[in-house]
Amino acid sequence: MEIFTMPLTFSRRALIPCAGLAASAILGSAIVAVPSSAAQAAEGFTRRVSVEPAGFTDAQGVAWEARTGFDGGRYWNPGAFDVAGTTNDQLYRSEFWGITGWHTAVPSAGDYDVTLHLREAWFSKAGDRVFDVTAEGQPAVTGVDILKAVGARTAYTKTFRVKVTDGRLDLGFKGSADLPQVSAISVTAAGTATAAAASVTATQSGSSATLAWTADASPAKGWYVERDGSDSTGYGAWGSTVSGASRSQTFTAMVTGRTYHLSVTNLDTGQKRTVAVTIGSNPATPTPTATTAPTSPSPTTAPTSPTTAPTTAPPTTTTTPAGLTVTASAVGATATLTWTSTSTPGKGWTVGRDGTDSTGYGAWSTTVGGGTRSQTFTSLAPGRTYTLTVRNADTGATASKTVTVGSTATFTPSPVPTTTTSPAPSPVPTTPSPVPTTPAPTPTTTAPAPGGTGSATARIFGTPRSGKPWFSGAWRAAPFTPASVDAIGAWRGSPMDAVTTYSNKENPGAIADSLWNISTFNGFGGILSYNLTLVPGDRSVNLAGVARGDLDWVWKQNAQLLRANGRANSLVNIGWEMNGDWWAWSATSATASQFRAAFNRVAAVMKAETPGLKFGFILACGRGINGQSNRLDAITQLYPGDQYVDVVGCNTYDWWGDKARNDAEWAHHIRPSGGVGIADMADFARQHGKGMAIPEWGPAATSVQGSGDNPFFIQKMYDWLMANKDVVVLENYFMEAASNVANSLVNPTQMPQSAALYQKLW
Repeated sequence: MEIFTMPLTFSRRALIPCAGLAASAILGSAIVAVPSSAAQAAEGFTRRVSVEPAGFTDAQGVAWEARTGFDGGRYWNPGAFDVAGTTNDQLYRSEFWGITGWHTAVPSAGDYDVTLHLREAWFSKAGDRVFDVTAEGQPAVTGVDILKAVGARTAYTKTFRVKVTDGRLDLGFKGSADLPQVSAISVTAAGTATAAAASVTATQSGSSATLAWTADASPAKGWYVERDGSDSTGYGAWGSTVSGASRSQTFTAMVTGRTYHLSVTNLDTGQKRTVAVTIGSNPATPTPTATTAPTSPSPTTAPTSPTTAPTTAPPTTTTTPAGLTVTASAVGATATLTWTSTSTPGKGWTVGRDGTDSTGYGAWSTTVGGGTRSQTFTSLAPGRTYTLTVRNADTGATASKTVTVGSTATFTPSPVPTTTTSPAPSPVPTTPSPVPTTPAPTPTTTAPAPGGTGSATARIFGTPRSGKPWFSGAWRAAPFTPASVDAIGAWRGSPMDAVTTYSNKENPGAIADSLWNISTFNGFGGILSYNLTLVPGDRSVNLAGVARGDLDWVWKQNAQLLRANGRANSLVNIGWEMNGDWWAWSATSATASQFRAAFNRVAAVMKAETPGLKFGFILACGRGINGQSNRLDAITQLYPGDQYVDVVGCNTYDWWGDKARNDAEWAHHIRPSGGVGIADMADFARQHGKGMAIPEWGPAATSVQGSGDNPFFIQKMYDWLMANKDVVVLENYFMEAASNVANSLVNPTQMPQSAALYQKLW
């Protein structure tokens, strides 16, 4: 999980939400060539502006300018994820949020069609973000609610006509719930001949569906037709360019009973129309309104594998085009797809699976780098057959393999070995830079060997002001002030020892400019648990580049900011949750050595600048890593060594496969079958003479696959912390009222039973 920060007028942001389906919305009845009562705008004028810091040409061959013309706002790119309802993921992945306006010059007075390109990748519930748009000072769109319209992580467009009289088009944005955001804006002169499709319909027959559209002109660059979802072969979202004269497209091999969203985009103007159709339904003209898909888990703690044996099931079926070879194997509740290819696609590989996993989550896909050659799928259902697919995003070449997941015996988690017994990490695609010997010397003080006198807390951080054996704190959503954190301490009856905060993430400059993220807690008497981005969201520098020293100036500036704001004793969690696949710095068995080198480089630079800083190696509990052969590989392969690490730990939540509602589930929670747990991290901390931390923990609402108000979990956490007080140095409750977790204990109280017990125990 993460915080996303801005000045103190910031209303509410806390977690990254889940996936949804597709649609496109048109204001009024359609995007049609409406006669203008005023002079027509300059025919042929089109401007397309993305929110990216650099311009690009999208998957459909359409050029988008770099970000320009915005008033206010902050950039956010959550990393690679599949955007439903489009094959143009690059356009929709990023957002510019907190905007108050946008403007562009236009060649003449007249009517212009404006399209807002949107998606929601932060919130997960309708009503969490709602905003209005004005054009030339007049209302243009009211009540924009992306989640209500199409669900999360789904492409969505809003188009409206604007009359411009002064040569400059001005838009205004105002949020009624949270802050406005867009992914791109396109403007087209209303008189342009190549208008969008005037109407779209979809009909289905058997396993096929035909998308038909009408238009009064044929775009020179043609139409881009696409569908979302997966077909009956397991192949994911698909799109293709057809000629400007085309007026229909048939999609085949579709899954009976599944609802698809079919779209057509004018490649001259970028305007898009979408319609939904259900395969196997009676032929009808569906409405262009999508339903909301089941949501996936928030990416802090991914679903873990069920407790099944590591039995291997042989693959059964292969579909392979020339030049692309695939193999697949299933072990326990996971399956790994491996492929060979002579090409390294610039747009990467799209990998996915069909079916439903053991948590009830449906078909899933993601995009990985062009140098990647394997993908591991977790939380699969025992005895079920899955089709695993890989697609070259440059050429469309696709190969698939079916595997059956084993279903016998019981998996007993093994303890952390005294010495690493896991096989060596797979070769890294590129030679990683060595762990730097400069710019910092070896720390002057190192943690004592196991068995040293005194608690880890006293040795690393000193004495907690709460009087507890460890530093006890919280993450608290807006307002981000010392008073809001201290209010929790006053409520529970003991002062807060620590607060969780996060650096910026978007690009190197933003990470370096994390002053507000630190200074907003000036005056708070506890320490900071500071989660530090390791690879920028724009991926302008990768792990190897960080290890090489390309961003040393960023880490030096962060260390200076911490020291200048009285936070020289902070716990800096470098590249937290690196074993997950949701961050730009996510690591695998293949990139483990790069991660270790990058971590140590950052720690060395910051230690040289601010020697009092402590460094945390923090995983996501219950989550394995791609390429693992043992559930503990996230520790044994990614741990950067004892030189700079002061604290090890993981973030843990009461949800998905890690629910803890009884003693048996609690035993699984602390030593999950699919990855490391808090008990594993405590063992590892003792063996290496380190402290153990849980910078994020808490229950979660049933709406996000949590156990809900669960005082059993609160009691078990407290009992476990007390039993391990010799090594536990910090725990921070993740207190968030937003729908992504909805676990606030006070102001507001969303879980009254848990709140009462927490208040009593803490």
